[in-house]
Amino acid sequence: MKKSLLALAIFGAFAGTASAQSSVTIYGIVDTGIAHIDNGGDSVNQVRSGNNNSSRIGFKGVEDLGTGLKAEFVLEQGINTDDGTGDPGFNRLSFVGLNGGFGKVRLGKQNTPIKEALSKIDPFGTGGLVNAITYLGGSANGIAAIPERNPNQIIYITPDFSGFSGEIAYQFGEAAGDNSANRVWGAQLGYANGPLNVQFAYSDGNTTTAAGVDTSDLKIALLGATYDFGAVKLHGAYSQKKLESNNGGADLKVKSGLIGVTVPFGASAIRAEYINNNDDRDDRDNNVLALSYTYSLSKRTTLYATYARVDNDDLSAQGFGTSPAVVPGENTSGLAVGIQHNF
Repeated sequence: MKKSLLALAIFGAFAGTASAQSSVTIYGIVDTGIAHIDNGGDSVNQVRSGNNNSSRIGFKGVEDLGTGLKAEFVLEQGINTDDGTGDPGFNRLSFVGLNGGFGKVRLGKQNTPIKEALSKIDPFGTGGLVNAITYLGGSANGIAAIPERNPNQIIYITPDFSGFSGEIAYQFGEAAGDNSANRVWGAQLGYANGPLNVQFAYSDGNTTTAAGVDTSDLKIALLGATYDFGAVKLHGAYSQKKLESNNGGADLKVKSGLIGVTVPFGASAIRAEYINNNDDRDDRDNNVLALSYTYSLSKRTTLYATYARVDNDDLSAQGFGTSPAVVPGENTSGLAVGIQHNF
């Protein structure tokens, strides 16, 4: 009897320790507003999700394995709060990994190194109506967009070394018989210390047809920095996106620049940015100008008003979503006011 009681006591102690070392958190963003979208033809007034930041729900957990080693996971799904719909599954993030003194190793669908670098530079945090991932590089003009998240990735993230950190990522193409088909690799190196933040990222991926013929390589390089003076924060970035054909087609190149500013005052903040996309093809350049005002009602709840405009050359078709359809060569604009709540 005494042995049974002792065994139960020991088991209870271990169970209590295990549960104390594991945790799961539910988090998310609910962002909804009223927007006016003019893509150069018909305009539309709508209740729109994700004007300031993408609406989502996520689950993240960590387990302490002892000796400084931890297991972690993240599952995150995008949602449209205007009508309650969303893509099936955890379409934004779904990864599991280990972290410790060596850094972090993660497997699954994750942000790309380009996304990680740009999110630290863009005044709008690569989210909402003027996500720089969408507009930097002229993605609407026949060249693939800057990759935001890739599936089937393995990523290694270094520890912080006196402000320096980095990561390297590899996406498996998972094409039978050709391990190099549709693969993407990328890297990011950053320095953040005090008011200065500098980020560099590079991505190189190929596209392969079903017949096994390499059609193109998409190479992207990004260099950006911010400097926080306290009363004002300055943002700047330069990127080059190049599509190299492997079967006799023309190579395409887009050079892009971003400058921005964030001005906080009390519970308010003003953000502004200008993006220039210089396409080496004729009549495909465009410029993006965005301005936003936010007011924090609390640490979790924010009111916002954002205006953005795109000036398109004759063959450029950069706009704000696909509905209504973007008319090539016409200037486009978007205006949104709304509320964002984080939980």
